[in-house]
Amino acid sequence: MDLALAEANATAAVRAWRNAYAAAFGTLGDRTMVAQCIRVAESLAALNGDASEAARVRELAGNLADRYLRALREEAVP
Repeated sequence: MDLALAEANATAAVRAWRNAYAAAFGTLGDRTMVAQCIRVAESLAALNGDASEAARVRELAGNLADRYLRALREEAVP
């Protein structure tokens, strides 16, 4: 995010900020807030009509889901 801000790239800075919040809530195990972050990101991507941004949101959602499922499997192992 710092690099995006230094380059005065507001879109990249906002994207990094959203990703960081979604990942942080995921680390805390707060699935409701992760879902909310993803919905906001999807809405912003749709408003901008940016297909590449929408693809990045889907990738983030997939990565967070994978991380959550991996954590569940690790907890289930005795």
